[in-house]
Amino acid sequence: FPVTIGSNPITICIKGDHQMLQQTQGWRLRYWILMGYAVPVAALIVSAIVTYFNVRIARQNVSEVDRSAQINLELAQAEVGVQAMSRAARGYLLDPSTVSEDTFKAAIQEYNTKLESVATEIQNPEQKARLAELQSTIKILEGINRDLIDTAKQDVAKPGGTTQRAIELWKKDGRLIVTGK
Repeated sequence: FPVTIGSNPITICIKGDHQMLQQTQGWRLRYWILMGYAVPVAALIVSAIVTYFNVRIARQNVSEVDRSAQINLELAQAEVGVQAMSRAARGYLLDPSTVSEDTFKAAIQEYNTKLESVATEIQNPEQKARLAELQSTIKILEGINRDLIDTAKQDVAKPGGTTQRAIELWKKDGRLIVTGK
């Protein structure tokens, strides 16, 4: 209880009140110490949970990137097969041999295998539609090249035959493919 002696106020505490004040101050100090430990621990737990979910998302993204990289690799290999098919057909027109024809058939097999593999891995419907369009375009190119080889075979089989007619067809069909006219 407060007492004033002269101009100086003095607070006098009964022994029991002083002990209660000390206990309350002790609890307050313990509370702040506990909060000082609890807040960082809670923040650590929250950050660990956030990090865990971010790592899961990153792993999913990495697996998607790996799958996309594999698809791109197989498409590149299919592209090489398509180029080899066209080169083998042109090679057959220049020199009608079984090597060019065998290379043509092997290239067709190679790009068909790669495109089938890609078709099983693609999940996006839009990409599947693009792949189907690509396959139909390649089939048209394959048909043109087959016709050129067949024409060259027929002409070469004739006495004194050359591949000139097949070369002229190639020039015409090549212009159709490049210009669309």
